[in-house]
Parts: sequence; structure tokens; C-alpha cells
Amino acid sequence: MPSLLAGARFFSIILLTLFCALLHRLAAARGARRQVAHFWFCAMNFFTGLRPQVSGHIHRGNGVLYAANHVSYLDILAIGGLLDAVFVAKQEIAGWPLIGRAGSMGECVFVSRKPAEVHREAMMIRRRLEEGEKDHI
Repeated sequence: MPSLLAGARFFSIILLTLFCALLHRLAAARGARRQVAHFWFCAMNFFTGLRPQVSGHIHRGNGVLYAANHVSYLDILAIGGLLDAVFVAKQEIAGWPLIGRAGSMGECVFVSRKPAEVHREAMMIRRRLEEGEKDHI
């Protein structure tokens, strides 16, 4: 029975991601892409059984940068469900199936981590913060 439940959760996650990818395309015209991504994170927390708990205060102002060295990919789901966040990730992730699509859906900033690109990528992140993105990680 546990394997049946795991299979049902996995199938639900795939369907949810495909549905949200379609919804994300439709929401682009209404400027609601971030809301779709946040919904996806919250739903993923539900399907994976994550129940994030906050200790301390989360600042909700504009142009906030949270720096987190996550331990697993579940950390990203937990943080994404708690914050209206845009993540910064290594460029390779953009090409990964499912995870890369989810990153693009959440307007993730993909960086190369090459020394020659550091200044340009730092300025790109700075511009996003100055433009009033709510929370950044």
C-alpha cells in the first residue's frame, strides 16, 4: 500500500506541474505568473507532506535579498511556499527536466558562476531588486 500512495503522489506532482505550466502561460498576459509559481510551491508542499515552520520574522518589504545555502531540494519547496520569492540558481538547472521548467516558471535568475560573468550577473540581480521584486533568494 505505501508504494501505491507514493505512486499516486508522484503522478499528482507531475499533473500539478503540467497544469501549472499551462496556467503559467495563460497568466503571463494578466501579469499573474508569480502567483502561479507560488501556488505550485504551496501545492508541492502539500503533496510532499512538507509543513514548513517559521522561527523569527520574515520581512515582506520590496527589494529584500535572503541568502540561504539549502541542504536539499525540499528546502526550495519550503522557502518558495513561505515567500513570494525569486530564486537564484546555477545555469545548468535551467536545462534540467521538470526542475528547470519549475525554475523558469518561478522567474528564477540563472547564473553561470563564471568569473567573467560575475559583474553582469550581479548587476542583473541588483536591477531586479531595485525594480521592486518582493523577495529574492
